[in-house]
Amino acid sequence: MVRAWEGGALPQPEVMELSGLGPHPRYSTFRVLTPLERYPMEDEPVLSRLMETLADAIADPDAARALLRREIESQAFSAEVLRCLETSETVPDRARRRAR
Repeated sequence: MVRAWEGGALPQPEVMELSGLGPHPRYSTFRVLTPLERYPMEDEPVLSRLMETLADAIADPDAARALLRREIESQAFSAEVLRCLETSETVPDRARRRAR
């Protein structure tokens, strides 16, 4: 059953939109961010799986430790990626923060 909201407008479903550079429709010398693909996300199970994982971690100490271990590994990986992206301009900033 579909119900109308106040004012008669129905809510829009969650949509993931991927964009990329493309020509401007009126100014051919300009490139602009242009929608390339759209994916409906309304039935995506990510949130329900996250809640199941958290419920398991609450109920089972071993599951909680495994979740913590995965999170630590994920954060360490992200830190490595960020280190790879450092430039000569960002390194002195980090050194300055360490000196404090």
